[in-house]
Amino acid sequence: MEREESGTTTVNDKEMTSLVHMETIEERGDLLNQQCSNCDGNLARHWCLDCYEALCGDCVTAHRRVTLTRSHRLLNQPCNDDRFRPPIKFCKLHPPEPLRLFCFTCNHLTCRDCQLLAHKNHRFSFANEAVDGLRKKLDACMQPIRAQMEVSRKSLQDMEMRLKVLARSELHLTNSLQEVFRSLSELLKARLERLTREIQTIYDLEREMIKGRMLKVKELQEGHRSVREAADKAQNSRDLLVVLRCVEQVTSQVKDLKDQDLSPPSNMVYLKVTTDRQTVESMIRFGKLLLSWVPFCVSKEFKESVEPHPASSTSSPTSQPLTSSS
Repeated sequence: MEREESGTTTVNDKEMTSLVHMETIEERGDLLNQQCSNCDGNLARHWCLDCYEALCGDCVTAHRRVTLTRSHRLLNQPCNDDRFRPPIKFCKLHPPEPLRLFCFTCNHLTCRDCQLLAHKNHRFSFANEAVDGLRKKLDACMQPIRAQMEVSRKSLQDMEMRLKVLARSELHLTNSLQEVFRSLSELLKARLERLTREIQTIYDLEREMIKGRMLKVKELQEGHRSVREAADKAQNSRDLLVVLRCVEQVTSQVKDLKDQDLSPPSNMVYLKVTTDRQTVESMIRFGKLLLSWVPFCVSKEFKESVEPHPASSTSSPTSQPLTSSS
C-alpha cells in the first residue's frame, strides 16, 4: 500500500491481504458493554478516534504495528461520549461493513470490501482524512470570496461617503443660488425655481444610480455571507457529504466572481453654475448648469467635508462657488 503526496492511498495485490485484515467497526451496542471491537470477550481499554473502535491492549499493539492504522489517535480509556461517535453508515452491498473509506477516483464513500473489489487500485483514504483534505480545499476556495467581500465592503463605504458629499454639494449649490437670486428682481424668480429643479434632477440621477449599484452589491454580499456561513458550518462538520456539497457550492460561486462588478460607478457628476456680464434681458435667462462626469473618487477632503464641524464659509469640495456680476 502506497501513500501519495495528496495523502490518499492505492491498493496493490501485495498489500491486499493487509487491507483484508483491516479492523471493522462494531458499533451495535458493544461499546456500552466496554468490549473490544476486534476480540470477542476481551474488555476494551482504549478507544481509536479515527476508526471509532473500542480496543483491548493486544489490539492496540496490533493497531500501532499496521502501517494503515499506525498514525491513528488513541485514547487510554474506552469512549462513551457520543460526540466521538458520529452515525455509522453501512454499505448497501456489504451490510456488515461500515463506510469508512473514501474513493477519490469515484468520489464517494466505500467499505473495505468495495475498496478491494470494485474499487481495486483506486486512490482512497480514510473518510476522516478525506474530510480534512476537503476542508482545506474549502478554505482555499473561500479565499477569493473573503477578498471580494472586503472589496464590496470598501465599495459600499465609498458610495455611502459619496452620497453624503452629494447631499452637501447639492445643499451648497442650492444655497449659493438662493443668495444670488435674492438680489434680483421678481423676473428672476421663475428662473431660480427652474435651475433648482434641474440641480435636484441631476443629483437624483446620480443618487439613484449609486443606490441601484449599492443594492446589487448588498445582494451579492448577502450571497457571500450565506456561502460563508455554510462554509463555516461545514468546517465544523465531520460529515463528508455535507463538506463535499459545500465545496461544490463554493466552487460554483467562485467561477462567477470574474463576472461580478463590485466597483462604484466609473464616473460621477461634476456640477457648477456660471454667471456672466450680460444685459438685463440676458439676466432673465440667468444661470446655466454645466454638467460633466469625472472619475469617481472619495478623497480625504471629501471625507473631512462630511464630518460634523462648525459652520464655515468654505466652498463645496465638488463645486465652484457662484459669482455674480454687477
